[in-house]
Amino acid sequence: MVAALLLQVLLKVTLALEHRVADFFKARIGGMAKSMRYFSAWAILFGSKFVILEAVNRIFGKDVYFGGPVHGVLAFVGVIVVMLVAEEFIVRFYWWLGRDSTKTS
Repeated sequence: MVAALLLQVLLKVTLALEHRVADFFKARIGGMAKSMRYFSAWAILFGSKFVILEAVNRIFGKDVYFGGPVHGVLAFVGVIVVMLVAEEFIVRFYWWLGRDSTKTS
C-alpha cells in the first residue's frame, strides 16, 4: 500500500511539473515554442518513469519487483497506465454521482 501511495504521489508531482513546463511554452509564440512544449512533455513523462522506478528501488529495495520485458519497465508503465485509468474512472464516477444528485433535488 505504501508503494502505491509513493507511486501516486510521484505521478502527481510529474504531471504537475509537466503542466507547469507546458504552460511556460504555451505563453510563448512560434513554432519553436510549440515544438519545445511537445518535446518537454515527452521528455518529462518518459524520463519520470525511470526516476520513479529508482525512487521505488531505493525506498523498497527487493520488496517491490517489476519483472518482465525490458527489465520490468513495461510492467511498470502498465501499472502507471492502470493507475491513471482507474483514477480517471473514479473522478468521472464521483462527478456523475454529484451531478445526478443535483437533478433529484
